[in-house]
Amino acid sequence: MITRVLLKNWKSHLNSEFSFSKGTNGLIGIIGAGKSSVLDAICFALFGTFPALQSKKIKIDDVIMNKPFVQKSAEVRVEFLMDGKKYSVVRKVERGKGSTYAEIRENGRILEVGPSRVTQMVEKILKVSYELFSKAIYSEQNSLDYFLTLGKGQRKKKIDELLMLDQFEKVRANAVSLANRIAERKSAKEMVLSSVEIEKLREEFEKCKAEIEKLRGESVQLERELLEILKQKEQLKLEVENLKKLKEN
Repeated sequence: MITRVLLKNWKSHLNSEFSFSKGTNGLIGIIGAGKSSVLDAICFALFGTFPALQSKKIKIDDVIMNKPFVQKSAEVRVEFLMDGKKYSVVRKVERGKGSTYAEIRENGRILEVGPSRVTQMVEKILKVSYELFSKAIYSEQNSLDYFLTLGKGQRKKKIDELLMLDQFEKVRANAVSLANRIAERKSAKEMVLSSVEIEKLREEFEKCKAEIEKLRGESVQLERELLEILKQKEQLKLEVENLKKLKEN
């Protein structure tokens, strides 16, 4: 549940604060008072965009106050409760630079910083994507009849997409495709195995094993002979040194 919204230099809001309670809350005001701006700010704080901005009807700089004074930046803050925890999301926009800062906190502790990472964390906490939020939860002004204007088939398809039910069909199709590929690979392996003479290979393996043992034994014998030769070499070296001394004498 959204509990508080703070707007600074956001469209017509110089410094506005809204508190919400359980039940139905309403925003009442004359045309142009900034009611829709509050809803846009909530959507922007949570997901970093809102329908008019997403569809490029307006530019990011248009959310920064122009009248009565041109401001350099705007800031939105939304606080909400979820599963007994208090969350706050803050986003800042600078003229000519776009969205420059974003953070989300849980009970005062920072969870993520950065526009895209904050959006991902909000979607994880709320278990709602921007598309689902903007079509099924928050409806832009004059767009309440979105689903009514769609054809029956399109409406079902769109609802499946929003609720991500279409992912199950993709998984099913991929699972069938994967199962077929596995079956093909299994069949190919079985054909290879059927063409291999297992007994002959086993006999060759035993012969190789015996040959390895024989070579290992010969290796041990050669090592012994090498040690003996090295000893003889040292002995001959000593004899040569003695002979040199005798020759000098």
